[in-house]
Amino acid sequence: MRNYSHLRQDSWGNFNSDIWYLLEDFDRVATAAMRERPIYERIIECKVDGVSNAQIKKILQEEFNVTYDDVYISNVWCQKIPELIASAALDEWL
Repeated sequence: MRNYSHLRQDSWGNFNSDIWYLLEDFDRVATAAMRERPIYERIIECKVDGVSNAQIKKILQEEFNVTYDDVYISNVWCQKIPELIASAALDEWL
């Protein structure tokens, strides 16, 4: 997830590239995994855009009326979201 923006930009419109198709599959699986988790989805959007945890904390407070600390946001980003995406990929492909 940490290099997503860079990979997406480098492969954008390059339909002869394997990475373009891999990212399309990844996006589809990630979207399905986050479908019922709008807070996690918003964290992903912010992180991909380079927003800091402190700013994400404010955004979540404003949009969802929830308060999470920086450590929770980091754990969701580094552990929970990848686990959910991996689980969704296993469900789809295996």
